[in-house]
Amino acid sequence: MKRTIFAALLFASATAANAALQCDDDTGSSAFWRVGDSPAVFDSLGTVTRCIAWDNELAYIQRNFTGLKARKGNPIEAPGPIIVYVGDDAEFIVENL
Repeated sequence: MKRTIFAALLFASATAANAALQCDDDTGSSAFWRVGDSPAVFDSLGTVTRCIAWDNELAYIQRNFTGLKARKGNPIEAPGPIIVYVGDDAEFIVENL
């Protein structure tokens, strides 16, 4: 779990200027969604294991979904925090966008 959070923080640090919801599956494939996009971007993923949200997409998730378990991180040079959702919570987000 700590490695998952660390990897998410590193990724978000490298892409801080591009707000998004990034979700990964059990094969290591990733897909990105932005507010206003079709959630069909996630159709290519297998079993979703993790979602990382920041900026506008994080605000969207927090407004529209309650009761999700998450971990907070503050990546280097990022404009704000990222939130990491794993397991059933990540899958719930993808299935309900």
